[in-house]
Amino acid sequence: MDQEKPISHITAGLLIAAIVVGITFVLMLVSSNGPQGGWITYLANIAGLVYFIQRYAKANDNSLSFGELFSYGFKASTIITLLFIVFLIVVSLAYPQWKQTFIDASRLELEKQKALKEADIERTIQNIDKYYWIYVAGSVLFVFVFIGAVGSLIGAAISKKRPSQEQTRY
Repeated sequence: MDQEKPISHITAGLLIAAIVVGITFVLMLVSSNGPQGGWITYLANIAGLVYFIQRYAKANDNSLSFGELFSYGFKASTIITLLFIVFLIVVSLAYPQWKQTFIDASRLELEKQKALKEADIERTIQNIDKYYWIYVAGSVLFVFVFIGAVGSLIGAAISKKRPSQEQTRY
């Protein structure tokens, strides 16, 4: 029986990023009132990481430790995060109306909070507009690193692990 070749974390990250970017782009085209369905991209991200971590473990004869599998998944999630930030920057530059849609959706969410005064809402919207790029990159970085850690933990935890000879000696 031929042993399958392990897929590198770079390739896994690129493939998952392509899927997540594709889903996000379709959701952006379909949604007319701001970003909707972000949880779908998070599920795709986690499912992709779990799938590739399990394949990586199997390709290495299930002899890798939890830490090695987690590391593989987290490296792949780093690639996904960086590519998604680049995607959002390109989309925001190519379609400036999406930035305005985001700001309008933020205004609507703020207006739902009855405790906020109009001046507070206006100041917050001005800050969102002024620091849009920092907000987008920072929030994607935070959320995708968290989602990547969760996906890597799940993938490493459920992958089969067979102790190597060195581990059983001690």
